[in-house]
Amino acid sequence: MSETEDDDYVDDVCHPGGRVRNDLDNTVLDCNYCHTNGHLGAHVAIHNWLSPLHLEKIACQTCHIPERLVKPAQFQASDVFNPGTKIPSKGKHLWVFYGPDMQYYNHYGNMSMMGFDDKPTDPFKPVLARYKDKIRPVNRVHSAWPGIEIEGKKGLIQPKMSNIYKMWEDPFNDLSNYPELSLIRDDNNDKIIEVNRPEEIDALISAVTSMLNNINYPMEGKRVVWAMNDRIYTSGTDYYTIEKEEWESSPFANVHTCNHDVYPANSALGINGCTECHSYSAEFFMASFWMNLLSVLFFMGLALMFILILPDKQLSNYMLPTRFQIDANQFGVGILVLFISVALLVARIKNSSERFSFSNGIKNCMNLYILISLIITGISGFMMLISNSWIF
Repeated sequence: MSETEDDDYVDDVCHPGGRVRNDLDNTVLDCNYCHTNGHLGAHVAIHNWLSPLHLEKIACQTCHIPERLVKPAQFQASDVFNPGTKIPSKGKHLWVFYGPDMQYYNHYGNMSMMGFDDKPTDPFKPVLARYKDKIRPVNRVHSAWPGIEIEGKKGLIQPKMSNIYKMWEDPFNDLSNYPELSLIRDDNNDKIIEVNRPEEIDALISAVTSMLNNINYPMEGKRVVWAMNDRIYTSGTDYYTIEKEEWESSPFANVHTCNHDVYPANSALGINGCTECHSYSAEFFMASFWMNLLSVLFFMGLALMFILILPDKQLSNYMLPTRFQIDANQFGVGILVLFISVALLVARIKNSSERFSFSNGIKNCMNLYILISLIITGISGFMMLISNSWIF
C-alpha cells in the first residue's frame, strides 16, 4: 500500500498487510531441532518408510497438523456494513468475516460474548501452500475493500474507516443519501450484503467517490477502486492485477502458517498409507491429476516395452511366459485376472464422483461393462466345472 501524509487515511505504516514481522521467520526452534537428536528428551522421529524428498519439500506441520480446531477468518471483506450484534465499535461494523467453509460468522460478536479463552471448536483442514521452499499448512486470507489509487504511484490507500461507516449510516437516516448503495444486495441469503456483481462494484465505487467529494477530500490525480485479492477493479467489468507472493491470496491480507495443535504420529497425515495423499480422493494439491498422469505413463511404458520385445522372438521367449506355460497355469492366471478386475472395479466405483458429468457417464458405462464381464466369466467358469463333472 502506498504511503500518504494525509492523517485521515491509513496506509502501510499502520496496516502492513501480509508483511507483519516476516523478519521473525525461522528465529525460533523448529521441529527438527529437538526431534532429530532427542534434545531435552524429545522423541526422535524416524521416517524410514518416507522418501527423503518428502522431508526436504514438506514441513513437519503439513502432516502433523492435518486439521485445526478453531475457525479462523479466511475471507475479510471491509466493503459493506455488518449488522451483526454485539460488535463493540462502529469501525468494526465494516468488517465481515467468512470461515474456511466460506460461510459468514460474527467474529467480533463471538469474541465479545466468549472471549479468547472460550472459542467454539469448528474443525477444518488447513490450506496447503508452498512457503519459503516448503509445503506448509496455512490460513491464507482473502480480502475485499474500497481503495484509492494515486496516479503514478504503486499500491493503494484506504479511506478512513469512520468516513466509510458514515457513508453506510447516512442512508438509514435519509434514503436519498448514496442511493446507489441500495443496489448492493444479499445474493446468497446469509443476511449479509456482499459486493460481487458488476453493478454492485460500480455502486460501491460511485458511493465512495461521492462520499470523498462530499468531505472535500482532494481527488485530483486519484480515483476510487475496489480491491478483491490481487484484482483492482476500476469498474464493474474492468480490472488489472497486481503482484503478490505465490503463497498469498491477497497482497493486502495476511498468510498465517499453522504451528499449533500438533498431532501425534498416530493421528498425522499419512498414518493410513500413501493413499491419504496420493489417490483420486486425496485433497493434497493435484493428487488426481498426478495419479492420472502416472497411470498414463505407466501404460505407455508397458506398451512400449511390448512393442520392443515382441518383434524379437528370442528376447520375448526369454522375458515373457510361453503359451504352454500360460496354458499349464490357466486356473491361477484366470484367478489373478479376475482378482485384478474386481479390485479395479471396486476402486473405480469408490472414486467415482457423485456429481454427474459426461466423463463420469463414460466411466459408469465402463464400470458396468467390467461388472457384466465378470458376471459372465464367473457363470462360464461355473458351467465348465459342472459340464466336466468336476463338481456335483
